[in-house]
Amino acid sequence: MKNQKFIAIICGVLLCILMIASDYHGYTTERSVVEFKGEVFEKSFKPSWGSFIVPLSIILITFIPKAKP
Repeated sequence: MKNQKFIAIICGVLLCILMIASDYHGYTTERSVVEFKGEVFEKSFKPSWGSFIVPLSIILITFIPKAKP
């Protein structure tokens, strides 16, 4: 059981990293397209809330105690 919690935590952390990397890739793509058009790109990088909520919910679910019958 302890091993399963450890695996779930590792998966949640990796998912968080990958989702933030995906957001950054979208940001750089958008910046490249705007700069290619010759316009000024004035946004700064901010990851979406979903990049944190989904992995954190996975981690929190692993710590919910099982109901005893």
